[in-house]
Amino acid sequence: MRIIVVSDIHNNLSMIKNLEKELTEADFVIIGGDITHFGTDEDAKIIIDEFEKYNKKIFAIAGNCDKSKVEGYLKEKNISMHKKLKNIPEQNLNIYGFGGAVTTLVPTPNTYSEKDCKKHFESIETTPDIFVCHQPPLNTIADMISNGKHVGSFSVREYIDKKQPALFICGHIHESAGKEYYGKTLVINPGPFRDGHYAVITRNDKGEFFAKLLKK
Repeated sequence: MRIIVVSDIHNNLSMIKNLEKELTEADFVIIGGDITHFGTDEDAKIIIDEFEKYNKKIFAIAGNCDKSKVEGYLKEKNISMHKKLKNIPEQNLNIYGFGGAVTTLVPTPNTYSEKDCKKHFESIETTPDIFVCHQPPLNTIADMISNGKHVGSFSVREYIDKKQPALFICGHIHESAGKEYYGKTLVINPGPFRDGHYAVITRNDKGEFFAKLLKK
């Protein structure tokens, strides 16, 4: 199995063509939010249409910089993972998604409180093989801004520590691309695709996930 993971596109169409070969060869594509840059459904459609030129099997969530119509478009296309468990029977795989990000002093259109995040995470009945969340977990390789401060979500981190999904994919913090294990969970932030960053995920016969972080 081979998965291409991108996040934080921010309306940059130019990078998609650069990934033609990788997208075509992938079993499916995961988009981890911020498809647009404060854009709407029309902007999201342009981006998704471009990806679909090379691979029509896409699973996506909206990010904090995506307006509500973006999530509406993803649901209409039936590619949204937000608060949904997606089953891929041919890969014997479950994927769950959670879009947006924790509210900060900088206003963006798609945010939530830590309290609401925690409440929802506690309601998830099935632990997925892959969890895709735009917001990174606190105190990890994926949530450090340029001054060295960790700005991830404690609710997201709590979920990972308790439930231990095999693979956790996030984005949001552009300067914190990386991968690391936390218990049995491999956490990856592929970095911003608008700057050419992406990840290739593979899985072996034992069900173990491996990630390569790359840049075009």
